Amino acid sequence: MRLPVLRGMCAACNPRSQKRDPLISLRAGFGAPRLTAPQKWGAIFSLGQPVLFPKCVYAPENQVRHPVFIIELTRMAHPNSSRFHKISARWGIVFVLILLLLLCSAYFLRPSLRARYLFSQLGTLQLGHSTFEDAQRLARKIGATPTGPCNQSGCEWDVRMDNSELPRWWRGSGESFVVTFDVKDSVVVRKTTGYGVGLATGFSPSSVGLEEQEHWGRMRRPEPVAAGWKTTDLYRYYEFVVYMTPEVSAEDRRRYTSFNFHCFWKYKGCKDARELLPTADPPNF
Repeated sequence: MRLPVLRGMCAACNPRSQKRDPLISLRAGFGAPRLTAPQKWGAIFSLGQPVLFPKCVYAPENQVRHPVFIIELTRMAHPNSSRFHKISARWGIVFVLILLLLLCSAYFLRPSLRARYLFSQLGTLQLGHSTFEDAQRLARKIGATPTGPCNQSGCEWDVRMDNSELPRWWRGSGESFVVTFDVKDSVVVRKTTGYGVGLATGFSPSSVGLEEQEHWGRMRRPEPVAAGWKTTDLYRYYEFVVYMTPEVSAEDRRRYTSFNFHCFWKYKGCKDARELLPTADPPNF
């Protein structure tokens, strides 16, 4: 809608002269230019829209069909505009701070969320039931690549990730995570998970390894679950390994898969496998 233009003459602005000074046309609406000179300003509210003008009363040349109200203000046409701008500025600062906080949180939490996602997706494969095509679809979905020749008679995929994108002064030596799954004769036969201290491209002085197969056969490992620590002269908590079959109880599965993914964003990370898997069996050495 086109805003009305108020035109008029003002004699009060030049009291010594009988001549009328022409009134500058003002367009009703916010954003009208302020006139200079007097310290005080008034506002004509025409159709509820204020117009700033110097403190003198103008008589419209033509009759105005809608009521015109004259309100005196000290400096601004809208009495609450200064307060409104201050509140708006404060809310703008709050919004920027919240946005920065969300961006930082996403930056630091991304490796942890990625590791959780990989592990949950690995759980969708069923040993002895999922096919080569199922494994292929999962590999494309999570970005896993074959470690060697790949066909229905035999194939192994793996995907590795770490928190190397975080600043070193924050992450410390870092953490890495890897999932692997194998197909033999068109059927998924093995799933492996590794979680260690150190980046994916380097050496891990302490880690947790989880391997699941239908049966262990000639390896003669206890079924449905076997777990224990491996140690060396240099690295006391070198590795905590878990071997299980699909028949493992829900309690044991939950116990040996309760990885502490907070290590990915924790300040200085986790120091060894006892923190990577807090529910691991206590060392017996």
